[in-house]
Amino acid sequence: MKLENRLDVITKRCGSVMAENAKLREVIDHMLKERSSFNVMWQRMINKLNCEKRHIMDLVEQATSAFDQREELCTKLQTLKERGQSDKTNHIHEMKELQRKLDHDAKLQEFLAIKGQQRLNTEQQEREADKRRKKLEEMERQFMEYDKIFQRIILLSGEKETDKIISKFIKEEEENYALFNYVNELSHEIEQLNETVQQLQDSIDEQKEIREMKKNSQDDNIELLKEEALKQKQSADEASDYKNECEATLLEILKAVERLYK
Repeated sequence: MKLENRLDVITKRCGSVMAENAKLREVIDHMLKERSSFNVMWQRMINKLNCEKRHIMDLVEQATSAFDQREELCTKLQTLKERGQSDKTNHIHEMKELQRKLDHDAKLQEFLAIKGQQRLNTEQQEREADKRRKKLEEMERQFMEYDKIFQRIILLSGEKETDKIISKFIKEEEENYALFNYVNELSHEIEQLNETVQQLQDSIDEQKEIREMKKNSQDDNIELLKEEALKQKQSADEASDYKNECEATLLEILKAVERLYK
């Protein structure tokens, strides 16, 4: 009777261990499926994020290039305008001065010719007059070049009045400044996004390590349970064999007793 009770206890314990083992296996399988689904979703998020980052970087690069080009053009136009205005003023002043001297020389020569008191060397006067004429022609040529440049600025800007051209360039500079600030904001957002991604990646790596440790621990527990179940099964098998032997012996004893009574 005791042997049968022991066998029943061992059988129940073995069944309980096997049931617990099955539950643990279901939990592990569920966790593995969840991890697989999470990895797929995470990879999709990473791919989408990388695509958005590349798009933002392209926009930033294009905006920066356009800003640099417009800034350089505005600087050159402003410098050219200031230099042209200064040269124009100087040339007009010099042209007036040369014209005044030419008029004065012409009047002087006319006066001296009339009076017969021309004291200066005619050849020297002609050389001086020729030099002044050449200088005046050179100034006129430069003035025409600056005027062409200014006309091209008018053509590019679409405005004829100088004040409107200046206002337009000031407006474009303000737009460039706003664009520059926008580029800086985008760069800052990208940096923050990279930091967030890195933090998220670190958190995921940490969770993976924790899950791996749990999985290893659960695997170890399962192995221990398997070993314990195997030992219990061996004990149950031994008990069953012993029971069979006892039953066989008891049966022989009963048969012997039965023969005695016969």
